[in-house]
Formats: sequence, structure tokens, C-alpha cells
Amino acid sequence: MTTLPQLVFLHGLESGPHGSKFHLLAGLGLGTVVAPDCEGVHDPHERLDIIEATLNGLDDLVLVGSSFGGLMALLYAVRHPDQVAGLVLCAPAVHRPDLMEVPACQAVFRCMCCTGDRTTWCRWRRCGRTARRTGCR
Repeated sequence: MTTLPQLVFLHGLESGPHGSKFHLLAGLGLGTVVAPDCEGVHDPHERLDIIEATLNGLDDLVLVGSSFGGLMALLYAVRHPDQVAGLVLCAPAVHRPDLMEVPACQAVFRCMCCTGDRTTWCRWRRCGRTARRTGCR
């Protein structure tokens, strides 16, 4: 029997963990969706602390990040590549190095990036500058 990866929803800066996108994911029938509650937390370091505490001990994660949650998903994946099976980034806020620098990494992630009118599957070998500059090409 094949087990499904653990879905994790990381919400945007001005939203909460159980909005419409969370309910859409939860309704797919792919198992439980974990959604760390970072509502009202604008500092990316504090958010990452909350996310790390919530996901401690979990593995085989598919991180679904919306906007600022996309940045958080990428940062979590860079810090914990052995826990992450894939990324789905919906209009990720990786264009804001003033909020938090995305470090370069050597890990390979399966990634789906949805921005504007295009959706692309790719494998990111290096996160960081490449992610901010070119998205998921």
C-alpha cells in the first residue's frame, strides 16, 4: 500500500490557516492537511519558528505555499530538505529580499510554481537568487 505524502498549507501574510485555499486542499481527499497558524505574524523569522514547531517530527511533506506562504515554504525546504518531498508555490513572494533572504541550497525539490497565467513543473537545484530572478523556469 502506497502512503500519500503529508500536505502542508502555508497561508499568505494577510490571511489565516483555514481559509478557502485550505478547504480546497482538504476537500481533495488526499489525507489530512496540516496548516500552521501564523495569522497576524508578519516577521518571517517568527513565522518560520511557528512552522518548524508545527512540522517537527513530520516527513514526506508537500508544502503548498500561497504568496508569503510560498516564501515560507521555500525557506522551510532549504532548512529541512530531508523532510520535503515537494513544493507547490502559488504566486510565491520570493521577489522580496527585504523581507528575508532566500539562501542558496543544493537540494533538489519537485516544484510546481503558479504565477500569473502560467503553471510550470520543474526541479529546482538551487533556490535563492535563481528562484527570485526567474521563478520556476
